[in-house]
Amino acid sequence: MSKSDEVRDSIRSYKKILDKELWKDIKCHLLYPKQQIKSIISSVRFFSTIIFGDHAAEISTWIDYKMTTYT
Repeated sequence: MSKSDEVRDSIRSYKKILDKELWKDIKCHLLYPKQQIKSIISSVRFFSTIIFGDHAAEISTWIDYKMTTYT
């Protein structure tokens, strides 16, 4: 299983709550990491009772293949 497959499987449970365009961008980024992301997400405006800031930071860390979780 590739690293992209692992990341995709790890975030699959969030698919229902993510914007369709964002989900498309995530999948595209996993296949083509150098391709520009079209979705615009402002962390300042990210409010949810389902996903908290630390969850968003962890997902971002997976997408960017970082070893240390973003804060």
